[in-house]
Amino acid sequence: KFLKIGANDFIYKPYTNDEFYCRVLNHAQLVESYKEVNRLSLEKNSLLGMTAHDIRGPLGSIVGACRFLLQKSNYKNPERTKRGLKAISETSEQMLLMVNELLDISSIESGKCDLNPIQSSLSDLIEKRIDLIFMGQAAAKEIEILFNPEPAMELIFDVGRITQVIDNFISNAIKFTPVCGVVTINLKREKDRVFFTIKDTGPGLTDEDMKNVFKEFATLSALSTNGEKSTGLGLAICRKIIKLHSGEIGVNPSPDGGAEFYFSLPL
Repeated sequence: KFLKIGANDFIYKPYTNDEFYCRVLNHAQLVESYKEVNRLSLEKNSLLGMTAHDIRGPLGSIVGACRFLLQKSNYKNPERTKRGLKAISETSEQMLLMVNELLDISSIESGKCDLNPIQSSLSDLIEKRIDLIFMGQAAAKEIEILFNPEPAMELIFDVGRITQVIDNFISNAIKFTPVCGVVTINLKREKDRVFFTIKDTGPGLTDEDMKNVFKEFATLSALSTNGEKSTGLGLAICRKIIKLHSGEIGVNPSPDGGAEFYFSLPL
């Protein structure tokens, strides 16, 4: 009778206190598990909704640009054609970045992200990224990049993954630094760790930003200074990559303005 009305566990008399305690504890843990599954399900639905919303915008731009190019009146207008192709290119890159970052998050959280660590120089890597990628971006906004490394230090890390972290930190600093601002990068050794810090002269972070900055799809209060786009996934991926390297990552309060991010790796 009890089983028919939903009772799925019971104990026989006489019973011991240990047996009773274990039964109750197991069911309490089961209730907590149900609550956690429901929470994760709601979080997943929320993330899917935000992702669909973010992808719908670029897709609409691509469709609009294609329709524009297909109009007969634009066939013989090279300037209009160039603008349409540029819009398709930029929005496609934005969507590709989002998809790549979603795949990164998925592979890391599912444990399918294998690191390929080698011995390399972190300071050399940072110098190369500044020269090859970011010097032009900074020059376009008249931003000065100052890099202050200690004497060359070699350590073991996954070059590709740490490059992702460095690129994200530097691009964010440039993104939120106004024209004629300064981005300062320091690399130093403290005991058995190497610390990378980057500070900009942008608007900085609010207390609420400090709590959410490394969460997926986080929306910060500050706006980029030149309309640069963001997926809200970059810093969340950085946090997971640094954790995989047994490192530390965070943001320091900066009372004199700007934002200061850091990560450390073990030597």
